[in-house]
Amino acid sequence: MAYINLPPSLQSLFSRIEARLLKLETANRFTAPVVPALGSTPTITGLASGDPSNPRVGDIWLNTTSNTPKYVDSTGAVSTFGGGGSSVITGNVNRPLTGYYYTPYIYSSVDVSYSFSPLNTTLAIPFMTSTTKTAVKIGVYVVVASAGGVARLGIYSNSATEDYPGNLLLDAGTISHATTGFKEITISQTLTAGTLYWLTILSTTGNANCLGAGDFNNTPFMPVSTSGGSYTQYRQNSTTSFPSTFTATKDPIGLAPLIFLGF
Repeated sequence: MAYINLPPSLQSLFSRIEARLLKLETANRFTAPVVPALGSTPTITGLASGDPSNPRVGDIWLNTTSNTPKYVDSTGAVSTFGGGGSSVITGNVNRPLTGYYYTPYIYSSVDVSYSFSPLNTTLAIPFMTSTTKTAVKIGVYVVVASAGGVARLGIYSNSATEDYPGNLLLDAGTISHATTGFKEITISQTLTAGTLYWLTILSTTGNANCLGAGDFNNTPFMPVSTSGGSYTQYRQNSTTSFPSTFTATKDPIGLAPLIFLGF
């Protein structure tokens, strides 16, 4: 009985503590730390406001600026954790690239087709970025001129209940489609990573005939019916200006206007 109350050896005690720490055992949850930014380092790419200045490969933290969990991958680049649902994407953290234009649909420069944007009808197509960036241009390419034609361009937020246009975020102003070519408006609109937005065009004078997506193009954010038909855009009829809240109507398969965002 002389040995029954002796404590375990220190070696055994610390061995068990070390094993538990290595397994990151917690009673309820794992909490990603908030690490303040103190400086910069050239060895990590993709650092943004709210990221720590000297992270290592494998580090995980919560970015309080974008309110997203991040980590450093094996290449030394900062990546964002993905999540469920259609409104979250991950990818190259450097996109969209500065100095380039983006649009969600594919088009062929060889077989140029155009979308007929009827008078007083607001058309909307989906758009999403993989990183938080500021769009500096919004524009369309006019394929067929309309005498005296004027069209308004803008951006809507996503609806809170479904993936379709919600509230007006930006009325960018107007472009003329009285002549052909690329028409753009200078803007300054920050788009949050993984958030769905809607690019819109409204012809207020004449019918805008812009470069359009192909007949069978689709994006992950537009619905497909059980009968096999797909939709390329949403529209709201009888509008002379952008409505503050979009009343969405699905258009059948056809040409969607290509609205471009420049970064």
